[in-house]
Amino acid sequence: MNVALSFGSPFLNPESYPLQPPFIREGKRVRIDPAQWRKWMLQLNVFVANQNGSLWDGLALWKSNLDKHFAGVEDCTICYSVIHASNYSLPKMSCRTCKKRFHNACLYKWFSTSTNSSCPMCRNIF
Repeated sequence: MNVALSFGSPFLNPESYPLQPPFIREGKRVRIDPAQWRKWMLQLNVFVANQNGSLWDGLALWKSNLDKHFAGVEDCTICYSVIHASNYSLPKMSCRTCKKRFHNACLYKWFSTSTNSSCPMCRNIF
């Protein structure tokens, strides 16, 4: 009995690997908004790139990010992620006016690159 099996990996290694991180192709999605799917695929690429090319660590971080998303933890509205890609923190800082939550590192970068200390969403003084 001849059985032909094929396996397609969503991971693409560039020619300059390991100097450049692997890239993840978009796969099939089922009943998920296309904008949300693109966001998750971008996050997966960022997580793999920030883990020094370690696919396993990037996938584990991405999975925990999705788990937190489905558990109802609010995304940071600066980086659009539940778990920060470099320090693995959850969004803890919240605006007093609009109640949106942000990662400490994202807010630090926001304040240091803008000329004022206003909320990224409602523009009130943080």
